[in-house]
Amino acid sequence: MENKVPNRLINEKSLYLRQHAHNPVDWYPWGEEAFARAAAEDKPVFISIGYSSCHWCHVMALECFENQKIADYLNEFFVSIKVDREERPDIDHVYMSSCQAVTGSGGWPLSVFAGHDKKPFYAGTYFPPPVFLQLLKNIVRLWQKNRSKLLANGELILAHIKSPVFNPEAISYTAVEEGYLRLKQSFDPEYGGFFSEPKFPLPHYVWFLLKYYQCYYKEETRIMAEKTLDALREGGICDHVGGGFFRYSTDRHWTIPHFEKMLYDNVMLLYVYAEAYRALGIEKYRSTADKIAGYLLTRLRSKEGGFYAAEDADSEGEEGKYYLFTYDEITAALGARADIFTKYFDVTPRGNFHSKNVLRLKEEISPADAEVIGECLQLLRGMRAERTAPLLDNKVLTAGNGLAIAAFAFAGRVFENVGFIKAAEETFRFIEDKLMVSGRLHARYCEGETKYPATAADYTALLFGLIELYEATFKEEFLNKAQLLNVSFFGEFYDIIDGGYYYTGRDSETVLFRFKEYTDGAVPSSNALQVYNLYRLSALTNAATLYETAEQTLRLLSGEIRKHPLDCLFSLQSVLMRYHGALELNVVVPPGYDRGSINDAIDAIDWPFINVWVMEGERLEIRACAKGKCYPPIAEFAQLSELIKRT
Repeated sequence: MENKVPNRLINEKSLYLRQHAHNPVDWYPWGEEAFARAAAEDKPVFISIGYSSCHWCHVMALECFENQKIADYLNEFFVSIKVDREERPDIDHVYMSSCQAVTGSGGWPLSVFAGHDKKPFYAGTYFPPPVFLQLLKNIVRLWQKNRSKLLANGELILAHIKSPVFNPEAISYTAVEEGYLRLKQSFDPEYGGFFSEPKFPLPHYVWFLLKYYQCYYKEETRIMAEKTLDALREGGICDHVGGGFFRYSTDRHWTIPHFEKMLYDNVMLLYVYAEAYRALGIEKYRSTADKIAGYLLTRLRSKEGGFYAAEDADSEGEEGKYYLFTYDEITAALGARADIFTKYFDVTPRGNFHSKNVLRLKEEISPADAEVIGECLQLLRGMRAERTAPLLDNKVLTAGNGLAIAAFAFAGRVFENVGFIKAAEETFRFIEDKLMVSGRLHARYCEGETKYPATAADYTALLFGLIELYEATFKEEFLNKAQLLNVSFFGEFYDIIDGGYYYTGRDSETVLFRFKEYTDGAVPSSNALQVYNLYRLSALTNAATLYETAEQTLRLLSGEIRKHPLDCLFSLQSVLMRYHGALELNVVVPPGYDRGSINDAIDAIDWPFINVWVMEGERLEIRACAKGKCYPPIAEFAQLSELIKRT
C-alpha cells in the first residue's frame, strides 16, 4: 500500500531511501533526531539497511513496509530508520557484524533492532510478513517486560563485534602457500569459480591466481584462472546482449543470475580481464574487457564524467524482466538467423527461467559465424531498448569510481586504448571537482549534493586509481596527487600506536566504535588495498617511510591473515609481491620523448610486478632493480628483456 503523503525520506537524494518515501512506515533517515525521539518516547529502534538494486530489499518493502498492519505496529511501538548501505558502509559494517554474530550469516535487507544508544540487541535479514510481525511483537514484549535481558544481549553482541585484538606477527611467506592451498580446495574444477552456489565472481581471487602464475608458472594455476574467466564470460551471469556482468549466480553452473549490476563488480572484472590478457595473451579476454568497458561507458557513466553506482535487478516489478527472452521472441526477431543463434546461446522453447531464457554461451563462436551473431545481438539490443529499463541508481560513489579509474587506466595501457585512459582522467577530474571539499575527500555525489566524509575504502580506491593513472600516462601530476592524498589519508585514518587504518576518519561520525577493515568482500579490504598501494608508491617515490608503513600494517594483519587466508587473499597478493620482488624501473627520457611508448616495452617483460618511475633528462636511460640487486644503466628498452632473464 502506497502512502499518498510522503514520509521524511522524500527529501533524501538516495534512490534507495526515496524508494521508501511513500511507505506508510514513519521512516527516519539515519541521524540523532531518530534516536532522540526513541529515547524521549522510550521505544526500541528498528534499523533497516539495504540498497536500491537489491531484489530481496524490494520484496520485503512490498510485503512488509507497504503492509498497513505492519506499518501501524512499527509506527506505534518503534522508531524506524532507513539506511542506504552504499552511502553509509560504516553503519552497514557495524550492524552486519551484529547480524553475523546473532545468526551466523548476513545479507540484505538487513533488519536490526537496537536501543536508544544504537547498540544492537537482535538482527536478521529478510523476514516474510507473518514472521516479521510476530518478531516485532516479541521484541515489544521483551522491551516492556524484560528489557534488561535485551540490553544485556546487546552488550554481548557489541563485545563480540568490536574489531579483533590484533596480534602482530612477522610477515611470513607460508601464508601465501596456505592461501593458495585453500584457494585450490575452494575451486570448482567442473564449472569454474569458487565455493558452491550462490557463486560470486570474486575477481580478486582470479587476480591473485594470475599473479601467482606469473611468479611460478604452475599449470594448475593457469587452469583455475582460465576456467573461471571462461565460465564467467560464457555463463548467464554475463549480459551477452548489453555487456557487463550481473551480481552473482544462483546456481553452480553460472546460468541463472541475480540481475542487479554493480559498478564495483564490473570495474574489478574489467581490470582482471585486462590482466588476464596481459598475462596469458588470450584474445577473447580482450574482447570481454572491451564489452565490459562499453557497458560502463554507455550505461553507467554520467554526463559529468562520474560512474553511477548500480542498475536494479527488477523492472516493472519482475526480477530480470528486461533481460529475458522467450523462444518465440527470439525466433520472431531473428528470422532465418534464429537457428544459429539459439544453438550458440542455448535458447529453447522451455527456457531456463520461468519459461524464458537467460542467454548463456554454450560454445565459442566460430570466426565464420561471428558476423551473424553480432547482427543478432544488435537486433536483440534494439528489442530491449523498447522495454522498460531497470532503475539506475544515480549516486556517484568515490570508492567505486576510484576502482573505475584504476580499471580504465590499466586496460587503456594494456590495450593501447587512449579512449579508456581519457575516461580514467575525466573520472578523476570529476572527483576533484565534485567530491573534494576544502581538501577533504567525500564519499557520495548525487544530483548536485556532495555528502558524507570519505571512508578508508574511498581513499584507498582513489589512491589505487591515481597510481594506475600515473603508470598509464607517466604524468607527474597524478603521482604528486597520489602522494598528497596519501598524506591526508594517513593523518585522518592511521593508528600511529598499533598500525593499520581505521575505516572512518577522526573527523567522521563514530557509530559505536572505530574499526579496521581487513577482510575482503566483493572488493579488496581497505587495509589490504592500502598495503598494495604503499608498496607501489614507495617504489615510485623512493620513500622508505611508505614502505615501513606498509610493513607495519601488514605485520598488524598477519595473525588474521594466517587464520583466515581466503578472507585476506588480497593482503596475500602483497605478501607475494614482497617475497617474489617487484621489478623497479627508473626511466630517464629526453624532452619530447613519447612516454606512451614506454608501456609497449614494459608489457613485453615477463615479470608479475613492475613499478615504473619516469623523469626527464638529457637522454634515454633505464635503471633496473629487482630482488635486492640493481643493474648498470642501459640505453635501450630492447636490452631490458635480456637483462631481466639473468635475474
